[in-house]
Amino acid sequence: MKVKVVSIGMLIAGVVVALLFLVPVSVLTVRLPRQDFHPVGAVHVSAGDSLELEYLHSVERTKVVGRFTIDANQRRIATETRMMSVGTGMPNTEPERTRREGDWIVVDEKNRVLPDIRFYYVPVNETHLKVAGQPLPLETVRSGTLLRIGVETPRLFQWARWLFTGRMWRYA
Repeated sequence: MKVKVVSIGMLIAGVVVALLFLVPVSVLTVRLPRQDFHPVGAVHVSAGDSLELEYLHSVERTKVVGRFTIDANQRRIATETRMMSVGTGMPNTEPERTRREGDWIVVDEKNRVLPDIRFYYVPVNETHLKVAGQPLPLETVRSGTLLRIGVETPRLFQWARWLFTGRMWRYA
C-alpha cells in the first residue's frame, strides 16, 4: 500500500514537472528592441483580451487611443483608433471607416493583423498602456525609448520564473 502511494505521488510530480516544461503560456510583453530586447513588463493574456495604447499626440496635443484585441493565434488585431481631432501627423482617417462618437473621431481598423506594435515612449505625451483593463506601468522607461509590444509564448516554468524572480526568457 505504501509503495502504491509513493508511486502515485511520483507520477503526479512527474506530470506536474512535464507540464511546467511543455505547456506554453500567452504573454503580452513590452521590450526594448534597441537594448537587446530587454524586458520592461509582461502580462498573461488570453484570446479576446484587450490592449489599449493611449497618448497625447506630440504635434496636435490631442488624445489618441489605439484599441486592439488578442486573437487565438496570439496576434494583435487593430480594432479602432480614437482621436479628438485630425491634423498634422495624426493617424489617418478614411471617410468610409470613420464615424463620430461624441467628441471622438473613431476609425474602424477593420481587424487588421499587426505582427507587433513599435512605439516611442515619451512621458510628456502621457502614454498609458492597458492590458485587459489593467495598466502596465512604463515609469522605468527612459524618454525617447523605442518599445516593442508583442505576444510571446514562453513555457509555464519560464512565466513562473518571471513572476517570482523578474528574470525573463530570451527574446526569440
